[in-house]
Amino acid sequence: MQNVLIHYSVKHDYVGIRTFVQAAVAAERSVNAINTLYFSGEIEFELVILPPREGSLKQYIGVIAKGVSGISLTLLTVIQFLDSPAVQEISRELYGETPTEALIDQIKSLETKVENKEIDEIEAEEEARTIIEEMASKTASSALEQSRDQLERLKAPDNFKYEMQKAQSELFETALEDKNVVAIGFSEGDEFPIPRNEFAQRAIRPKKPEEPKPDQEWKASLVNIRVTSPNFEREDRRLWKGREENGGTILFRIIDDHFWSMIANRELQFSEHTEMKVQLGKLYVDGASKSNVVVRVLQVNQVKLGDPLPQDALEALLENVRDNAADSSENLLRFFSGDHS
Repeated sequence: MQNVLIHYSVKHDYVGIRTFVQAAVAAERSVNAINTLYFSGEIEFELVILPPREGSLKQYIGVIAKGVSGISLTLLTVIQFLDSPAVQEISRELYGETPTEALIDQIKSLETKVENKEIDEIEAEEEARTIIEEMASKTASSALEQSRDQLERLKAPDNFKYEMQKAQSELFETALEDKNVVAIGFSEGDEFPIPRNEFAQRAIRPKKPEEPKPDQEWKASLVNIRVTSPNFEREDRRLWKGREENGGTILFRIIDDHFWSMIANRELQFSEHTEMKVQLGKLYVDGASKSNVVVRVLQVNQVKLGDPLPQDALEALLENVRDNAADSSENLLRFFSGDHS
């Protein structure tokens, strides 16, 4: 487990409870923004409060990566979302190094060690989680420390900058009200780069940007997939994994009710050689592939389940998938902002 450290310089040996709570909320908002930017929200993070060390006023907020299962899936998730020039540029400014170099190489090294039996998959998965946790916590700390001018100059999406500025305002507005806090730092040493006279600038509440309409397009096709890692829990966040006919790896989820009914009734058998013929929708956002959804499972091995959907029904289902995803993201944002109206 890695952590976001908030180090208080105080007149007396305490901080207000509201300062402590809002600092944790700010850290959580920062990690959520990083998760959205770097991993499209696919990794589930949990934040916990760790015990302070004796004789210090340091707040340790633990960051735990929970939503990735298996070293191969971790590697795929990292490569899928970090291998873009935009994310690399932001990472250089906040994290201090390029994700594709610092993270993907490390995780590939872990997979090689597993293949060579130097370590087992459980050890590799734990090390991969630590790498991701370190990236999220270090980036969150750096963003909370940046001046508003520095955050504004980031070559990042407006929503990311807004969430980071909102996290700052949650932390520093409360610290400004706490007359006992004279400076704040984000390291173990007695270095406090943000004195009290700079709290007000970071406490300004940012204006929420207007949501741009992304260029989104579904492309549907009939494909054959060899299933390499199924997931029979429909509500689980973990995606299915398989290989397409061209040998490429694919992560996907299945929304076919008839298929899930047959799974519940134990009418289908799966093995490491199971092949499925499916009607697949690929979502492209601004030209980049973002998700894969199996709308209809047509065949599992030699068992025929149904026929392809007509184009109008297929388009309606895929649009519903996209709309539901957008609603879920908006509800999550409202929850973390405290807006429950």
